Amino acid sequence: VQLSKDSPRYNFGFVIRESGQRHLALRYYDVPKTLELLEFNGSAWRRIGERSATIDLNPDRWYKLKVAAVGDSVNAKLWPSDGKEPRWQSVFTVDKVSSGRYGLLVHDAGDIKFRQFTASTDGPELAALKKDVETRARLRLRKLRESLELAVVPESFPRETTGTRV
Repeated sequence: VQLSKDSPRYNFGFVIRESGQRHLALRYYDVPKTLELLEFNGSAWRRIGERSATIDLNPDRWYKLKVAAVGDSVNAKLWPSDGKEPRWQSVFTVDKVSSGRYGLLVHDAGDIKFRQFTASTDGPELAALKKDVETRARLRLRKLRESLELAVVPESFPRETTGTRV
């Protein structure tokens, strides 16, 4: 991804899991200079989770944007293409998991260049991410089971309330 210095705005990203009226958009948003995940249902939208920490971009420099959607997790990172790839900068949890199409996103009159786009459903990084997502799901389930408490109070039946048998 490269931003043009003449561009009025720098909003770009990926549309993922697009299926008719519903899709997710992972984008770099130039006003807070962060990555964010938006969910669209028709024309209505909402932001999912918290925005990333601030990421400053310089026009006319190439950047890499990587997005991975595995299970209920959408992860993203953005870094200079000549720099070292960072850890995931944003991890979002979505409540509705669906498959769908994907694509590139530029809006608000942005002048953004893309030189390479790769989509994959396989690979060592995705396998590791899938394992991490499964581990987090197991931990959430274990925590939920540990926090549930069932209280049973023995009571005779039928119960007499007003002298009349129920």
